[in-house]
Amino acid sequence: SGKIGNIVYAVTNGIQVARVYQPDVSNPKSGLQTMQHAKGNLAGRISSFTPRTAIMGLGVNNRARRGAFLRNILKKATIIETNRTYNAKIANEDMLFSVGSVLLSVENPVFASVAGSLGITLTGKSSTLVSSEDYAALQTRIVTMVYDGITNDLVEIVTKIANKPAQGTTASTNLSISYDRAFSAVSYLIPMSTEDGSAVSISTDVATKDDDYIAAALSVNGNAIVFKYGKSSLAGTTTYTPPAKKSKKEE
Repeated sequence: SGKIGNIVYAVTNGIQVARVYQPDVSNPKSGLQTMQHAKGNLAGRISSFTPRTAIMGLGVNNRARRGAFLRNILKKATIIETNRTYNAKIANEDMLFSVGSVLLSVENPVFASVAGSLGITLTGKSSTLVSSEDYAALQTRIVTMVYDGITNDLVEIVTKIANKPAQGTTASTNLSISYDRAFSAVSYLIPMSTEDGSAVSISTDVATKDDDYIAAALSVNGNAIVFKYGKSSLAGTTTYTPPAKKSKKEE
């Protein structure tokens, strides 16, 4: 990395790149530049809160995963202009923590939020395209973005492997949240497997394929196998409002 003559060298996502040095940048505060800066600031704020384990399906290594994660934010972010000030926002459904397979193991998330904790109850699917033995190996990672309840600023992102419900039953998982004031939380589910050696991904929307196609994609020689990290699924949102403090008279 560095500059030789009028060529600047750098390594981006593990790839060596070179570009011509540009000593003069015309109007770095133009509308387009300012909007791009707003998107970059958004990506930076989200990235600074995001644990590595929340984006494990996006690439072959840590740097590639984070690069893909940031590119998705930049691509999906929209600009809101207020009094010639630009701010970038990204819709909950456009956040992508992982890509790959479909979510086969759980459904029907139910939320319960209290100070410092968010509980999520998942129901295990009573019928899947995998055997009961392979179903038992499937896991689901929960990723939750926590926003201040008043300013709506992102204050924390927490992630945890969900407690595994048996097929047709429920299991609850508590996520520890350090933010004890009013907050809103947006949670995502990421399917994953515990076996790195026997895995396959489906890079498609399950709604466009029939069961036979998916069963074939998940099987080798007729035997269903587990898969690696899958596409994140928006599970839902919840809010927490601290109880109002009692006055001395009420006490």
